[in-house]
Amino acid sequence: VLWRLTNNAGINDLNIAAYLADVGIDLGFRETDFPRMSNPNFLAAVSGSLIPRELFVPQIQTEVTGKLEQAAMQDQVFQVGNTVSFGAELSVPMTSDALPQPGDVAAAFSWRLEEAPDASSASLDNTTGGTTSIELDVRGIYEVTLRADIADSLTGVPDDGSEGTFRRENTLRFVAADSLVETFESGVLEPEGPFLWRTGDGLGAPWFVTNDLSHTGAFSVRSGEIPDNASSTLQARFDQVGPGSLSFSFRLLTHFSDSLIFAVDDVVYGRWNGADPWTEVVVDLEAGLHTASWTYKKDDADTFGADRVWIDDVFFPTSALFTGIEDADDNSDVVDPDTDDGEDPDASGSLKLSRNYPNPFAEETTISFEIPRPTEVELAVFDALGREVAVLASGVHAGGAHRVTFNAASLANGVYHYQLRVGNDVLRRTMVLLR
Repeated sequence: VLWRLTNNAGINDLNIAAYLADVGIDLGFRETDFPRMSNPNFLAAVSGSLIPRELFVPQIQTEVTGKLEQAAMQDQVFQVGNTVSFGAELSVPMTSDALPQPGDVAAAFSWRLEEAPDASSASLDNTTGGTTSIELDVRGIYEVTLRADIADSLTGVPDDGSEGTFRRENTLRFVAADSLVETFESGVLEPEGPFLWRTGDGLGAPWFVTNDLSHTGAFSVRSGEIPDNASSTLQARFDQVGPGSLSFSFRLLTHFSDSLIFAVDDVVYGRWNGADPWTEVVVDLEAGLHTASWTYKKDDADTFGADRVWIDDVFFPTSALFTGIEDADDNSDVVDPDTDDGEDPDASGSLKLSRNYPNPFAEETTISFEIPRPTEVELAVFDALGREVAVLASGVHAGGAHRVTFNAASLANGVYHYQLRVGNDVLRRTMVLLR
C-alpha cells in the first residue's frame, strides 16, 4: 500500500516522510525502510498477475510432533520438551493462485536457527528442503529463518535484464514455555490464575490482554488508557527458593517524555520511552519474596503515537511460588502438622484455606482447611494449565478444621494450584513441587 501511494517516488529521498504525510500517513518516530520494487508491469509466469517479485513471501507452518502429550498452546507457543516441525511454502498477498511449492525447481528452501536460549543444545535436523524440525529442550525464545531462492522462471525476467534467482527470507519467533512462563495466550488477564496478577484497584487504569500487538503468539498485555499525569500498573508477587532471573519483552508507542518503568521491590531496573521495537529485558534476582511492577506513566506534555505500552513473554524464575499481593505478608494461617494441635485457630469460624506445608515440597505436603458448619466441600488440585490432577476431599464434612495429605509422587515438578469450593465460595492457593 505504501509503495502504491508513493509510486516508488522518493525511495532514496531522506524526506520520504513528507511524501507519506501528503497522503495522510504520519510516521512520527517510526523508522522506515521501503526498498525499491522491480518493475510491477511484467507478467508473472505462474500466477498470470502483475506482481513485483518482492511480494513473494516464504511462509512457515508449524506442527507439534514431539515427546509431550500436550498440544501447542498457540501457533507460536509450545511446551518445553516438544519437537516442532516446520514446513515451507510460497505465497503472494495479491493472488490466491496456486504457486510452486517445495520440490519445485522454481524455489529452493533453506533454514537457519537464528536464536536459542543459552542453555539449549537445539539444532535443526536439516538445513535445506521443504521441512525441518527442532527439539525444544529448555524454556526460552527461539528464532528460525526460512530462506527462499526464487528462480526467474517463477517471477519473470528482472527488469535489468539479468538472469538468476531472487532471495526472500521470513523469520518465525516462538516460545518454549513451562508453568512459570506467561505468554498471555489464554486471552485474559486472570487475577485468580496461576500468576495472581494484580492491576487496577488503586494501581491506575487496569492492564488487559489484547491481540493488537504481540512478541510471540497471538496475544500480549497492554497498559490501560490513561490521561496526562496518570499511570497504569501491573504487578506480580512471588517467592523464590533460590537465585534466578526474570525476563520479559516490551514494546513502546509513546511520547518521548512518557515512560515504561520496571521495578522489583521498589528498585527501578529500567525506564524506557519513545517508540522502541520489541525489546527483551533480563533481571537477576536473589532468593526471597519479590514484587515485580510494570508501570506506564504519562506526564503533562503532548500526546503522541498510541500512548500505550505492551508486555509479552514473561519468564518468572524457575523456583518462583506466586503468593498474590494482598495476602503476601499474612503468615498466620501457615500450619505445621508437627506442632498444630488441631484446634480452630480462627475464632470467627469463617471459611479458610491454609497454605500447604511444607512448600515447596518434594513428594508429600499437608493442606488444612476450615468450614464454619457441616456442609458439602470439594478440595481439588490443578496443574498450571488448569487440568484437574487430584481430588483430596469431597462430600459433606463436619464444621471445624480438617487436614489432608497430597502425594505428588507421580507428577512432574512445577507449579500446582489447590482449590476449596464450598457452595458458591471458592478459595485458591498455589504450591510448588520441587525434587
